[in-house]
This record gives sequence, C-alpha cells and structure tokens, in this order.
Amino acid sequence: MFQLKLKVTSKEVKAYAAVSKDQSRIHLEEEEAKILGFKQPVIHGMYIMGRVQSAYIIKYPSKWLVDYYMKFYRPIYVDTVIDIEFSERKQFIQTVVLLEDGSIAAKGYLVTEDLR
Repeated sequence: MFQLKLKVTSKEVKAYAAVSKDQSRIHLEEEEAKILGFKQPVIHGMYIMGRVQSAYIIKYPSKWLVDYYMKFYRPIYVDTVIDIEFSERKQFIQTVVLLEDGSIAAKGYLVTEDLR
C-alpha cells in the first residue's frame, strides 16, 4: 500500500509529554531511561500510534478509523528513524513499525470505513 519514514525528535517527545501529561522520566531523561535498562529515552507508545493513524488518514482522507490495535515488541528511542509500513489485509490495514536495523518494533492493524 504505502510506506512512511520518520524521525521523532526530543522536541516532539517533550511537546507530546506536555500535552498528554505523561511526564514519565523514561521518555524525557536519559539517565532515568538507562537506570530502567534502556539505551536512551523511549518515545511514548501512544505518540507512535497517533503518528501511524495520522499518516493513514492524511493519505486516505475519505476513510474513518473505527478500530485500532498495536503491540510493541521493542522500544523506539528518541531521534531514531523508523519506517511505517501499511498493507491491506481483507478489511484490515496492517501496520508494521520497523527500526533502522529492520527489526520489528511494533505491529498492529487499523479497521476503517469509507466516509462516502
């Protein structure tokens, strides 16, 4: 269907943390992320889900999102380039988020209806 490459910056993560009120230090502070076993701050999962949803709706504005599921397998670190792949699977739109090394960070699906 289509693919999107993006990089989420620390500025975006801080802005999302402020709006969402999720000020967890794992997302904002490198030292805290390392204490918890991560290499660096981790992007909010809901932010990634929002970016996936937005990318699909921008590409297909006549579609209405009726359901959405995503499972995370690996952390997505701030300032990492990710690829988001969209493919049709019957009534579902499968989504896969890939890290720079090609490993799967998250997979899920969108269920849509046509607005027309």
